[in-house]
Amino acid sequence: MSMFELVLRFAPSFHRHCSIHVIGETEAEATLEAPPSGLLPAISMTRKVDAACVAELRAACQAMLQGWDSRWSASGLDGIVVEGILETSDGKESSFMLWSPPRASAAHAMLAALLACFPPELCDGSSGEQLEIIRSYFGLQPAVVVIPGSPARLRLAPWVHRTHAFEVEQRIRTMPDEADFVIDASGVERFGPALPSILPMTYLRKRASSVRWVARSDVAQALLAAGVEPTDLKVIHQPPLTTAGQPIVLGGLVVSSSDLISLARLGARLDLTRALRQEYRITAQQASQAATELIDLVAAFDAAVPKGACM
Repeated sequence: MSMFELVLRFAPSFHRHCSIHVIGETEAEATLEAPPSGLLPAISMTRKVDAACVAELRAACQAMLQGWDSRWSASGLDGIVVEGILETSDGKESSFMLWSPPRASAAHAMLAALLACFPPELCDGSSGEQLEIIRSYFGLQPAVVVIPGSPARLRLAPWVHRTHAFEVEQRIRTMPDEADFVIDASGVERFGPALPSILPMTYLRKRASSVRWVARSDVAQALLAAGVEPTDLKVIHQPPLTTAGQPIVLGGLVVSSSDLISLARLGARLDLTRALRQEYRITAQQASQAATELIDLVAAFDAAVPKGACM
C-alpha cells in the first residue's frame, strides 16, 4: 500500500483556526493542531487510525478529486474555508480549496471520512471542543454524544436546536433507569436560554436523583427556571472572550493583539494603558479601565489553565 498524506487547514468564520494531518499506509496517525489564539492555549492531539478508516478516507479523497466541481470553492460571506494538500508516495500531489461544501457533494463526504478518524465519544477536553465546532460547520456533529465514564456524560452539541429535540430525548431515554449521568451543556453556543424546550424536562425531573447538570452561567438560569435543583447544577462562569479566545473589555472592545495580552500578563498597567490608547480610539479613562479589566481577566484565566497546557 502506498504512502498516504493529507493535510487540511480549517478557517471557520467565527472560531479559531486549526489543522488536521493524516499520514500512513494501511494504518495511519491523525493529528489535530491549533495554535494559541487570544488566551486559548495551543491544542495538539494525535490518534491512531485503523485500516478501515484509512481505506474509507483514501476512497473519499479519490472520489472528490475525480469528480471535482469548481463550485465547491465558491466563497461566501461566512461558513468555513478548507485548504487541503493530498500527497502519495508515487509523487502525486493535489491541492484544493473548499468553502462549506454542500452535504450531497463528494467534498463533504471526504470531510466526513476525515472527521470519522476522531470519534466524538473518544475525543474530550479542549481538543474535543475544537472538533465539535469543526463538525458543526459541516452539519456532522451529533446533537448529543454519550461520553463513557462514572457517571456517563451526555454532551450537547454547540448548535443544538429545537429541531434536535426528538433525537436528544431518544438518546436520553436509552440511558438505564438506575444509571447516574450528567447532562453537559457547557459547550452550547446558540439558543442557550431555549435549552429547556429542547430537553424532556418532565422526564428528567422524575429522575432528579440520578441526573446532574453542567452549564455556562447564561444557560444555567434557564435550567433553574425549568426546575433543575441548584445542588444538581455545576455552573461554568464563562470569561468574557470571543469564540476565538480574544478577551473582551469595556463591554465590547475585542483585544486581538498578542502584544497587549503580553503586557497584561506582565501587569504593566501604565504601558498597557498607553498601548490601548494607541490601538483604539478611547479616552485615557477608558484605557485605564480597560487595562485593569484585561490584567484581571488574563490573570484569572491563566490561574485556571495549567502553564504550558497543550490539550
